[in-house]
Amino acid sequence: MSGSVVFPEEIESAITEAEGRALADLARGRTVLELGAWLGCSTVCIAQTAAKVVSVDWHRGDEHAGPGRTLAGYIQSLDRYGLADRVVTVVARFEDVLPLLADQSFDFIFLDGAHSYEHVRRDIAAMRHALTAGGALAFHDFGVEVSPVGRGPFGVTQALLEAFGEPDRVVDTLAIYTGLRPEGSIRRTEK
Repeated sequence: MSGSVVFPEEIESAITEAEGRALADLARGRTVLELGAWLGCSTVCIAQTAAKVVSVDWHRGDEHAGPGRTLAGYIQSLDRYGLADRVVTVVARFEDVLPLLADQSFDFIFLDGAHSYEHVRRDIAAMRHALTAGGALAFHDFGVEVSPVGRGPFGVTQALLEAFGEPDRVVDTLAIYTGLRPEGSIRRTEK
C-alpha cells in the first residue's frame, strides 16, 4: 500500500495517532513482527507500509488489559482496511511462537504484550534472535507506571532501561530503539 497512512481512530486502542504514524514509518518496506495486537489498531498502522507482517497475540487479554476475546474484532479491523491478506496472524502466546522463528528474520519488532517487568524481560530475551542486524525495536507504554484501567503496575520502563538504556526516540509512550544487533542480549551497534 502506498501513499499516506490512515490512522484507524475508530478501533479501540491505547495507541495514539502519533504512535501509529511512528509505527508505520518504522515498518515502511520492512519485515515486521508484532507481538500484541489486541483489536488491530497497531496492526493496521504497520500493515499499511510494511513489506510483510507477522502478528502474534493469543487474543484472550492479560492481567493489564483485562480478560476478553479480541480475535473477531481484530479480524474485522483488518478486513475494514483491506489488510487481511497482508498480515500473517498467529493466535498463540508469545512464548510458544518465539522459539519457532528463524534467526534474524525480522527488521522491525513491535512489543505490546503483558506489561509486567517479568513479562517484558522474558519477551525481550525470547525475541532477540529474530531481529536482523541493524534492526529496530519499539515498545508501547514506556514511561507509564501503572495500568490506566487500574490493573497493576507496569514494568516496561524499568525492563527497557536495563536491557537497552535510554531509547533513541520516544513518541508519546512508544520507545524506539534503532541500529540493534541480535547476538547475546540485544545491544546497539557501533555508530
